[in-house]
Amino acid sequence: MRMRVVAAVGVMALALGAGDGRTVGAQSADVSVTLTDSPDPVELRQKLTYTINVKNQGPDDAAEVSLAVTLPATSTLVVFTAAPSRCSSRETGLTCNLGSLATGVERRVTITVQPERAGAAVAEVVASSTTPDPGRANNVARATTQVARLRLSVVDKVRIPKTPRAGQKLYMALGVQRSDTGGQLDAGRVTCPAQIAGRAVPVLVRDAYPSPTCVWRIPIRTAGKIFRGRITVSFRGSVASLRFALKVR
Repeated sequence: MRMRVVAAVGVMALALGAGDGRTVGAQSADVSVTLTDSPDPVELRQKLTYTINVKNQGPDDAAEVSLAVTLPATSTLVVFTAAPSRCSSRETGLTCNLGSLATGVERRVTITVQPERAGAAVAEVVASSTTPDPGRANNVARATTQVARLRLSVVDKVRIPKTPRAGQKLYMALGVQRSDTGGQLDAGRVTCPAQIAGRAVPVLVRDAYPSPTCVWRIPIRTAGKIFRGRITVSFRGSVASLRFALKVR
């Protein structure tokens, strides 16, 4: 009689699902999280966007899924998008309530920050749920972004005429290369201080587009003297300049 009861219990356990290795009545949900950064590298004080994907791999629904986001300490939060989830900012980042996730359901959160210091910027996300998680190794994700300071380099110059002449205009333009794109700079603030024999020569035109440009009129009766000056262009905290000393004819 005892053996029959034991056998009956074994059959019932198989019918209830105990035969697949799971405890009868226990639920579990494998919640995973990924984190990507774009762009990488990013220019100092330009926008850096993090994309976070949280997914329930099953086998059961995941209850009260939350996300803790730690942002780089040297960055400023610009904006975040989490609908239909709800996020709130905290001292070191964000906390998001994603609610319950059915098996196979994925939620996305995007966060945009502005790096304030050059170097490596590290962000971390941790996903959790009140439902037991059989594999916690995929609950944490990190991203390291290289933040680079923009560098400007003078790679070319144009001067018309080649030799400044008393009483005539002198046109000078610079070819300034950007380190982030490798292209030519066509924006920024241009200054053109210049003098002859200690007296300032007013600038007639100064512009950054299509390239940093300055135009002066060389004073009359200055032949044989030296026209000295500097063209400086500043853009997003970076500076490039060119000094010159030209004999007037």
